[in-house]
Amino acid sequence: MFTGGQLVNGVGFLTALPNKGNGYLCQDDQTHNWSQCNRDYICDSGHQNWKIDYDSPNTFRNWVDPKALDLTCVSSGIIGLTGTAFFIGFMISSFLVPRASDHKYGRRMPYLTSLGCAMILYIMIYLSNSIYYNIFYFLGIGLCCGGRVCVGLSYMNEFIEERYHNLTTTLFLVADSFMMLY
Repeated sequence: MFTGGQLVNGVGFLTALPNKGNGYLCQDDQTHNWSQCNRDYICDSGHQNWKIDYDSPNTFRNWVDPKALDLTCVSSGIIGLTGTAFFIGFMISSFLVPRASDHKYGRRMPYLTSLGCAMILYIMIYLSNSIYYNIFYFLGIGLCCGGRVCVGLSYMNEFIEERYHNLTTTLFLVADSFMMLY
C-alpha cells in the first residue's frame, strides 16, 4: 500500500554520476594508458574508449553504467523527468481513481487492479534498458498510486473495527510519510 517511495527516493542513487561527473577513466589513443577524465570530456568530444572508475568516491553501480541504461551523456532534464513522471501520474490518479471507486466500481477492483499493474510495472523497470521506457513506467506506477494509496486506505478501514479507524489512519499516514522522506 505504500506509494512507491522506495523506488522514487532511490532514483537519486540510480542516476548519480560517478564522483559527481569526474569518476571516469579515458584511454589515450596513442599510449593506450587510462587516465582520469570527466563527463564533459566524454560527451563533448565523443570519446569512445572510456569506462567508469568504480574505485573513485561516490560511485555506484547504477543506471549510468553503459551496461545498464548508459545515462552518462543523457541530459539532466530527461533524467529528472523520471521522478517527475511518477508524481504527475500520482496527481492524475488521485483525482480519478478514488472518485470512481466511490461511485461506480467499489474499492476492491480499483485497489487490486492498481496493485497488479504496479507489480508488472516494477518488473518492467527492472528489465528495461531505456530511460525513456522507464519514464513511461514511472508514470504508470504513479497512476497506480491513486488505487493503492487513496483507495487502499479506505478499503483497509472497512475491515477494521470502527474504534480503531483514527489510529490506523494515523499510523498509515505516518508510515507513508516516513517512507517518502526516507
